[in-house]
Amino acid sequence: MNPQTTSSKPRYPSRCWFVATLMLLALLAVFGAPGRTVAQSPPLSDLELLDRTQAQAAQYFFDQAPTNGFVRDRENWPDSSIAATGFGLAALVVMAERYGSSPEWTVTEGQAEARAQHILDNAVYYQEQQETNPSQYGKAGLLYHWVDEEGRRAPNSEVSTVDMAILLAGALTAGQYFRGDVQTRADELFGNVDWSYFLAGNDRFHHALDDLPPRTLPHSMLV
Repeated sequence: MNPQTTSSKPRYPSRCWFVATLMLLALLAVFGAPGRTVAQSPPLSDLELLDRTQAQAAQYFFDQAPTNGFVRDRENWPDSSIAATGFGLAALVVMAERYGSSPEWTVTEGQAEARAQHILDNAVYYQEQQETNPSQYGKAGLLYHWVDEEGRRAPNSEVSTVDMAILLAGALTAGQYFRGDVQTRADELFGNVDWSYFLAGNDRFHHALDDLPPRTLPHSMLV
């Protein structure tokens, strides 16, 4: 048998070079290239950091909206959530109130009011479609939890009393703040909901209906 030969050559030279390159890039990112001065922004104070965090969180509800103004369930998601839209309506109030208080808040009161009006106009319109097309638009004034940009039922979506309540809470908040036509639409949206349709007896509501004629989800009862 031939004796085994050994070699001093590294077994994984390409991996070593890869790791070394990553370390060099990391050092350059932190300290900058030789002879180059890296400008650094002054650190934010606690209040400035809080203000920026609040503004960017609110901005999500303004930016992540398709043509109907409803708010996407997550960033760049194709469908919107009526619960996220409810939070978005409340966020519009915050944005309108905080506009100009710092450079972080860029949505004007007029822009926020126009967006709230647009959302509520569409929401009431979707309610009006339920009589002839409940399988796409919902039942008893309640919209589907997830909807596309035309307000129609997204795949595997249910009619949810909880999520509709969040939408209505945001709508009424916006209505109280902006008044006028926004409040009129918010009140109309609220008045179009027939909560008795979802009563299950013993003062309980069905949490959700996932088919029409309604079939209650077995796990979904609320006191």
